[in-house]
Amino acid sequence: MAEALLTRNQEIERTLQKKRAQGYRIESQNDTQAVLLDRGRRRFFNLLRGDDLRYRLSFDEHGHASSRAIA
Repeated sequence: MAEALLTRNQEIERTLQKKRAQGYRIESQNDTQAVLLDRGRRRFFNLLRGDDLRYRLSFDEHGHASSRAIA
């Protein structure tokens, strides 16, 4: 059981590292989910920018991730 939990935690950390590299910021995190922020895509020389987009990234017992937008 402890090995499976360790593997899941490693998978979660690896997924979050990938998201950080893609430019997401992590707003909050626990053992089963994380809330990510993505800067708005509509920018013109950083003068105009869209609203930040928030996503909830959930992890199942095997460490697989699923995400959905938060309104």
